[in-house]
Amino acid sequence: MPCCSTPRRWPGYERDGALAGYALAHVLDGEYGTSRAAGVLDAIGVAPGAQGQGIGQALLRELEAVLRGQGARELRSHVPWTGGPMLRFLAAAGFSIAPRQVLE
Repeated sequence: MPCCSTPRRWPGYERDGALAGYALAHVLDGEYGTSRAAGVLDAIGVAPGAQGQGIGQALLRELEAVLRGQGARELRSHVPWTGGPMLRFLAAAGFSIAPRQVLE
């Protein structure tokens, strides 16, 4: 069994024929000390001129639906403590800081 799988489609937002937002993730099976599949947010972005309009939150909700279809029951991310805007974005989406310390 492979360690991870890739969703069949990635959420994106198009404005005036150009990509203005995207969300990318993958699914890990049996990571984080459990036997459940977990989605891992790899990247999410919205063009500067399209920010503040709820596009990022909509992309995240669509990504969650895609990952749920792949068997994931949770979505995790890795954000540095200094990632202020990203931390605020994820907090607004319902994420919380995990009670773990990652050693690199």
